[in-house]
Amino acid sequence: MLLMLYYLKRADVAFKWFLENKNTVNPVCRSRRCFLIMMDMLHDKGRHKDVITLINLCEKFIDRKYPEHLCLVISSFYKMNSKKSFKQMLYLLNEQSKDPLQLTDRCAMLCCMLAYKQGKMDLIEEIMQLPIFVVARKQPTSLMFNMKVLCYIKTGKIKLAAEILKDFTCSYNDSYPIIFDEVLLNFESEARKYDDSLMVERCMMISNTLRVSRLVVPMSLEEFLVTEIKNEEFNKLTTAKNPLNIHNKENRYRDLEIVKYVGDHKTEKNKDLDGDMLENY
Repeated sequence: MLLMLYYLKRADVAFKWFLENKNTVNPVCRSRRCFLIMMDMLHDKGRHKDVITLINLCEKFIDRKYPEHLCLVISSFYKMNSKKSFKQMLYLLNEQSKDPLQLTDRCAMLCCMLAYKQGKMDLIEEIMQLPIFVVARKQPTSLMFNMKVLCYIKTGKIKLAAEILKDFTCSYNDSYPIIFDEVLLNFESEARKYDDSLMVERCMMISNTLRVSRLVVPMSLEEFLVTEIKNEEFNKLTTAKNPLNIHNKENRYRDLEIVKYVGDHKTEKNKDLDGDMLENY
């Protein structure tokens, strides 16, 4: 029934059937897969508050919040792009960091980009170092590489950004693109502001090397972040050699054909994080 409504794009009908009342899920729908399908429909319709409602019910009606549910929640945080959604995202990340769960590099990128949009540059590196992104940090094509460079550029640390990009040109051996054009354009623009002509020349040389090597992704970060999530993104988590990655018994993520985006927020509470991330916000 739910899958039929998904294909018919009837999120309104599905949601009324899914919730018997505000806090009770239809017994037929109390499964990980049903939650995923319903949350994805709501996310597609831009009903981010309803996605939040469902993530808050996950632990009550299924055993836990799974990575695919959290992806949709984080994406909704990103799309809401407000101070409140940013604080809610930080609370969720802190809560999930107590759990040996792993999320994809795109989830990490969405979190960092929301911090970026909210002007919280000082929190970006802290977010990237959270335990739930250990596997994502180890991926050779990690999006966080781009985020780190962009963060350095926007905070005026162009020399650090140049060092990372220079090392990358020497050590990266794969043939597929990894640097987003938006990041490289920002790098070039910031480099031209320098009075040091040698520094400018060095930065341009690094940039040209990346372009000539065809390592530049011809799309913006925004465009990439709203494209479909492929199963391979979750499969990275199931194959990574990391002791924290314990929720992938029998390759649980292989059946995620419904997952398409990356998604919304968790809590209705406005309480601060247990850590220090919200101390000054």
